Amino acid sequence: VTLPTPAGVTPCYVRLRASPARDRVAALSDCGQGAAQQLVVYRSDGSLAFVATLPPPSPTRSDLSRFTVTGGQAVWLARPATGGGSELIRADENGVQVVTNPPLNANVSDLAMRGGSLYAATDSGVREVSLQDGSLSQTVALATVANRLYGSDRLLGAWLSGAGSQALIIWDGTRSGAAFFTSDLRDLSFAPDGNAYALTSSTLTRLDTVTGLNQSGRQSSEVGSGLIDARAVTWLIGP
Repeated sequence: VTLPTPAGVTPCYVRLRASPARDRVAALSDCGQGAAQQLVVYRSDGSLAFVATLPPPSPTRSDLSRFTVTGGQAVWLARPATGGGSELIRADENGVQVVTNPPLNANVSDLAMRGGSLYAATDSGVREVSLQDGSLSQTVALATVANRLYGSDRLLGAWLSGAGSQALIIWDGTRSGAAFFTSDLRDLSFAPDGNAYALTSSTLTRLDTVTGLNQSGRQSSEVGSGLIDARAVTWLIGP
């Protein structure tokens, strides 16, 4: 299924995310050079839910923008703020709101939903984010230092990029364990069958999340190879 590009959107798509229930999928179009970013959100039947044009990012930092889709139609996006720290932006069919004003002091490198809770990867660990005002919890939900987060209805994946081969940590709110080691994780999607699918630039690997949580060894199998500069993978459940 090819999702149509709406009128008025320049298709410079750089990231793709689905909601925890896998009934919404959002794409971020970012053409760089200080151009306004656009979020395009689709329903599970492929119809367009809404398009949101975001305030222009810092021209040299737009590639650091990260976003996640909540349980409804809202999308939360984190990106570096001018002068330091991070700003959180909320977009839905009613418009766009900069939630954190002034910006957060913390550097938020990614966002992900686990069930109905929003989490942020920060320099001090993974913290829960208030859906009301964007504030960060005082306690660390997951002490793992990460700059990439991936969520589902019950699991959260955390990974540190730019540091060689690193463990992908899977967390269920209580237990955590290493499920995969790589230096080139492009994306991760949790599937309804209980597996996770890890994407690199050239391969797609199926991961058994149960063995990862039990820390009793990893079971993985390559299900796709020969990909060329793959960027994103996600699940979407149709009506």
